[in-house]
This record gives sequence, structure tokens and C-alpha cells, in this order.
Amino acid sequence: MLMEIISFFLSPLSYLFEPYFSRATNVFTSRKTQRTAVKSIFIFLLVVILVTIAFLAYLGFYMIYVPKIAHVKPIYLQYENDKPPYAIVDFTENGQYDALLTADQAYDVSIDLYVPNSDRNIALGNFMIGLGLRAKNETVQFSSRPCILTYQSGMLRVFSTLWRLIPLVLGFTKEDQKLKIVMLENMIESEEKPITEALITISNSHLEVYNAHIRLDAHFRGLRYFMYYHPIPTAITFMSMFLTWEILFSIFAWRSFVSWWKNKAVAMQNAPIISEGEVGTSNNTDENQDEDSDRTWLEVGRLGDTVERNTNDNETSESEYESSRPGSVISPADDNDDTASTESDDQFDDDDQTEGSATPTSRSRRSTTSAEASTNESELDDRPSSSISTAVLQSRSPNRRTGY
Repeated sequence: MLMEIISFFLSPLSYLFEPYFSRATNVFTSRKTQRTAVKSIFIFLLVVILVTIAFLAYLGFYMIYVPKIAHVKPIYLQYENDKPPYAIVDFTENGQYDALLTADQAYDVSIDLYVPNSDRNIALGNFMIGLGLRAKNETVQFSSRPCILTYQSGMLRVFSTLWRLIPLVLGFTKEDQKLKIVMLENMIESEEKPITEALITISNSHLEVYNAHIRLDAHFRGLRYFMYYHPIPTAITFMSMFLTWEILFSIFAWRSFVSWWKNKAVAMQNAPIISEGEVGTSNNTDENQDEDSDRTWLEVGRLGDTVERNTNDNETSESEYESSRPGSVISPADDNDDTASTESDDQFDDDDQTEGSATPTSRSRRSTTSAEASTNESELDDRPSSSISTAVLQSRSPNRRTGY
């Protein structure tokens, strides 16, 4: 009952929206819509693949072309009696040079010192830091720079300590200073003499140091500068270039493949079908063609003689036919004659009559033969070279000469 009531109220709505539903169903189920959907999916996947390839290409180019921005190595100072502290930093790994720096790339070399704010360091004043870069036990770069702690008055030190009291108590910070000393600027490594180690020295052995590091910061210029400091615009530009080249290459490759496939299909259609019996004789095809052409020209030379011979044979056959005919056929004898003389006279008369009556018949036959010979000559002249041998064979057959 409830379903009937619901259907009663919903039936007008169904009748109202049924045309729209049918149209939507026809649109979504039509072949045109299906083809459009398939093409859209294919184009979307193709664009995704091309963009992915362009992104990977740019990423690989970035990793190869743009070197690491900074190289940091720890410094372990060695303190000896009556000698200034020094340290040797090895740039190799297990004795093998790992191409730490990039050739033709400028670097800024600096040393970071973390020293405490002690009264001894403050009273120390200026001191010197030396740096020597070596390549195979040979010094290729050397620099020496002065350094001093930042001055702080007693009042400033008190307020600074009070401000950082809680972090100092909890151990989150220290009462120290960071001294950054730039030792070399725009240093370029030589390909012939790569740097393998660095020698660091401090002139005053009374300097108190927490720790120290040597830094080699790449000083980018040109394209490397934009690729590192402006990565997004540079990435979009290069990916667009890669996409353009990919599309052009894809079009060229597709056209080349289509032309090759068409040429292959045409070659397969035009290729002759060779049976097993023709495989053994395929090597002699050229020789057989030469022999056939020579034989054809010989038959052409013999054509005139053949026509004349046919005419003479027709005349000879007529004479033989006349001579071989029996008397009963030429002039039938009269069975009612009684005497031999009468038979001979009648035979003589009949022969005269027969000769007189046979003459026009032979003439007509000769004219017919000559007409046929001329017709044969014209037909043989009009025939192509491929049918000459057939005409010659037919003219030589005895059935054609004696076909009466």
C-alpha cells in the first residue's frame, strides 16, 4: 500500500524527467561519447607521461649541473707543548679522492670557531689563523687572516646572562661566540691538481675553542645562480623546453614509423609468391628470358618464309587433290553404255566437260587460299611478339594444310 502511494505521487515526476534521463543516457552511451572519453583518457595519460619525463629530465640536469652548495668538514685541533695548535683535514675517503669540488666553480672557503666568552679569550686580543690547501703533498692555495672575539662590556654581559638565564640553566644554549673567518674568496679548483687536504693553524696556543669547522661554500653565478636561488621559475622554463622537444620528437618518430609500416605493407603485397617447384629454377630466370627473346626474334625472321611456304603448300595440295581424284568422282560413268568404244568416247567427253567445269572451282579455291594467306600475314603482323611462336606452330600443323 505504501509503495503504491509513493509511486502514485512520484509518477508525474518520472514522466516529467523521463525525456531528460533518456537524453542523458543516450549521450553517455553513444559511440561518439565513448570515443571522446577514450581519446580524452589517452591524451591525459600522454600528457602525464610527457610531464613526468620532462620533470625527471630537469631533475637529472639539475643534479648534474648544479653542485652541492656547501661542504663542511670538522676540524680537530692538535695541541702540543710550545707549539701552536694545528689540524689536518682530509678531503678524501679511504685514501681515494671523491671529487669533492666541481671544476670551474668558484668557492668561498671559511673557518667557523666556537669559543667561550671567558676572560682569558677576551684578554687574548688578536690572533692569526692560517689555511693551506694541498694537492698531492703540494700547497696550491695559502691564506692567513686575523681574528678577535667580539667585545662586550661588563654590564652587557650581565644583562645577556640574565636574559638567557633559563636556557643556560636548562642546557639549551652556551656562553660562547661564533667566529666566522673567510679565508679564501672565489677559489677555483684546478682539474690537474685537485685538493686532497687542508692544513689549519692558530698562532696563539692560549686560545680556548669549543669546536671548529671548515666550510667550502659554492659561489653560484649565471644559470646555476637562477637554478639554485629561483628554482620554480627555472624549473617551469626548462620543463616547457623539454616538453616542446619531446612533442617534436614524438611527431617525427610517429611519422617515420607510419611511413616504414606503409612501405613494408606495400612490399609484402607486391612480393611474388614462389612455390616449392619454382625455388630451384629461380636462379635461371634471366637466362631463360634471354633465350626466349632470341627465339622470338628468330621466329620473326622466319615469318615471311612461313607465309610463302603455306601458299605453295596450298597450291601443291590442290594439284595433288585434282590428280588423285577418281574418275567416278570427276565424271560418273554411265552404267547403261554397252560397248568399250562408247565408254571411251563418253569418258573422253566427260573428261573434257569435267575439266571445263573444274576450272572455275580451282580458280575460286586458289583465290580463297590467297585471300586466307594475305589475311594470315596481316594478322601475324598485327600480333605481338609473344604470340608469333603460336602462329608459326599453327601454320606448320598438317591439319591446317589438308583441312578439306
